[in-house]
Amino acid sequence: LYDMPHVFIDREKHFGKALWIHRNGSTRANGPKRMSHHPIFSQTGEPAFIPSSMSTPAYLGVGTDENESTFFSASHGTGRRKKPASDAVLKKTDLFEKMEHRQVKLYNAKSKGAIMQDSAYYKDVEEVITGMEDNKIIKAVAKMEPVAVLMY
Repeated sequence: LYDMPHVFIDREKHFGKALWIHRNGSTRANGPKRMSHHPIFSQTGEPAFIPSSMSTPAYLGVGTDENESTFFSASHGTGRRKKPASDAVLKKTDLFEKMEHRQVKLYNAKSKGAIMQDSAYYKDVEEVITGMEDNKIIKAVAKMEPVAVLMY
C-alpha cells in the first residue's frame, strides 16, 4: 500500500543542495535512482496517483529519472477547467443520469456541490497523462475505471 499527500513541504536534496520543496496539487514522483533504498521502487520509480473526475478514469504512474527539472514532481490530479465543457450538467437529476449512462453508481450526493464534481469541470485525463508521459514526468502503469462514488 502507498499513500501520498496533496499539499506538503519536505526537505529534499536537488542539484547538490538541501532545499525545502513545497508541493500543492502535485506529488513527489522520484525515479528509480532516487528510490535506491526501497526494494521495489528502486526498480519501478515512486508511485504517483493521478485522479480525475468521479466518472472518468484515474491513473497510477511511477516517477522517472528524467524528471529532475520539476524537482521530481507530478500532477496529483487532472485539475479543473477554466470553463466547464459543453456537456456540463445543471441539475442533480442530470448528474445521476450522466453517471448511470457511464455505469458509475453515485451514493450520498446530497450537497449542491455534487454537480461541480461532474467530469465537465475537469481537464481531460488522457491529455494530462499524455503530457506527463511525453515530458518524462511519469510512466503510466495502470488505468482505473470508476464503478462507484461515495460523496462526503
